[in-house]
Amino acid sequence: FERITLSGSLAGGNVPVRSGKPLRVDVTIRSDQPKVVESMMVMLSDPSGNQLLKADTVALDQPVELAEGENTLTVNIHSIPLRPDVYT
Repeated sequence: FERITLSGSLAGGNVPVRSGKPLRVDVTIRSDQPKVVESMMVMLSDPSGNQLLKADTVALDQPVELAEGENTLTVNIHSIPLRPDVYT
């Protein structure tokens, strides 16, 4: 992974991530050759390591096709079910 960005808006941008609101995760991956990855997961955890949210492409039965070079994968979650707070 080269870069991961989080946004509290499905359109992206510098928007705080909040409970009950959308979450957009952009992951930039560099691949040395074309390949198919069976599973890509976005997982959020608290500072103690407790898992709060997990979204995996396996659940959607959608492998990820990577081209040689830089690839960007975007995961949109329409509402994150967390305790009311602002997450960074």
